[in-house]
Amino acid sequence: MRKNIAIVLAGGIGSRLGLSIPKQFFKVAGKMVVEHTIDAFESNPHIDEIAIVSNPFYIADFESIIIKNGWKKVKKILKGGQERFHSSLSAIKAYEGSDVNLIFHDAVRPLVSQRILNDVIKALETYAAIDVAMPATDTIIEVDGDFIHQIPDRSKLKRGQTPQAFHLETISHAYEIALKDEHFKVTDDCGVVVKYLPDVPVYVVTGEESNMKLTYKEDTYLLDKFFQLRKSELNEIPLNESQLKDKVAVIFGGSYGIGEHTARMLQEKQAKVFCFSRSMNGVDVGIAIGSACAAATDMRVDTRVMFSAGWASRRMRLLGDADIVFAIPMSVSSKNPFFDRKSPAAKNTENAETKK
Repeated sequence: MRKNIAIVLAGGIGSRLGLSIPKQFFKVAGKMVVEHTIDAFESNPHIDEIAIVSNPFYIADFESIIIKNGWKKVKKILKGGQERFHSSLSAIKAYEGSDVNLIFHDAVRPLVSQRILNDVIKALETYAAIDVAMPATDTIIEVDGDFIHQIPDRSKLKRGQTPQAFHLETISHAYEIALKDEHFKVTDDCGVVVKYLPDVPVYVVTGEESNMKLTYKEDTYLLDKFFQLRKSELNEIPLNESQLKDKVAVIFGGSYGIGEHTARMLQEKQAKVFCFSRSMNGVDVGIAIGSACAAATDMRVDTRVMFSAGWASRRMRLLGDADIVFAIPMSVSSKNPFFDRKSPAAKNTENAETKK
């Protein structure tokens, strides 16, 4: 049975993004973009091995990232080249003679879904070359200089994504022919197969809008929102005892209501629960939430506190079968922990005067 090898193409420098670091190292939702990407392949049960193709200058960085994340499937770090096809050739050469499928994916498409990966791997059982694409939603025009030459039928056009996957011998043979062509010029691996192995059908798996590529500065904001959306739209996963046993949970506002209910549920699953609130142990939850939001913002994590409260109460069915839940703050006011609080001495004086 063929092994499925994920080839994460991380050799670019991302000059169009305008950052001082390659775009695969840009942080979003608490991790580098490339970390999210590798996580997706690491967690897929059908992926047997992962190889990272890197700019030689950043190989040491990737070694540190691999150790930090503890990935088990990452087996190789390969040297990339100046052009994308050089990176593909590096992977092809590394697995030469093996009975494997190579699944090429852009490191800067961190939101590739498990559905896409599963569909691609399933298609490899029937076809030797696979692409992922989305229907074109805008009108595409072909120009001659500054003028329209023709307008193709949009119903036949799709926008290419990755992964692109192949039986090793297929993509290897396609490049073998391509490299003999002195006019060889192509932007992706499926293009090599289409041009140089025209008798090999390239099956197209339907992609997803969220499987976007980080290219321009504006993409960083869109990517951040996609991560927030994915987090808030996760399907409910039953939490069993084995998942929560001995896990540490910290709950601010755990003295009553949602917090108390959550604490009790976690304790029943044998998690180690620590609750904090003003009434329980003098911890001001308002300040705690403010601090949490600030940290979440730095890590590109969803900071919609009231939305999260409503979502949590609905998920735990605290309000029965309600379809829509609004979490409404009873007080909206600012506090400064240093200047808005009265000292204990001042409080005692005030209490004494009140008693008089």
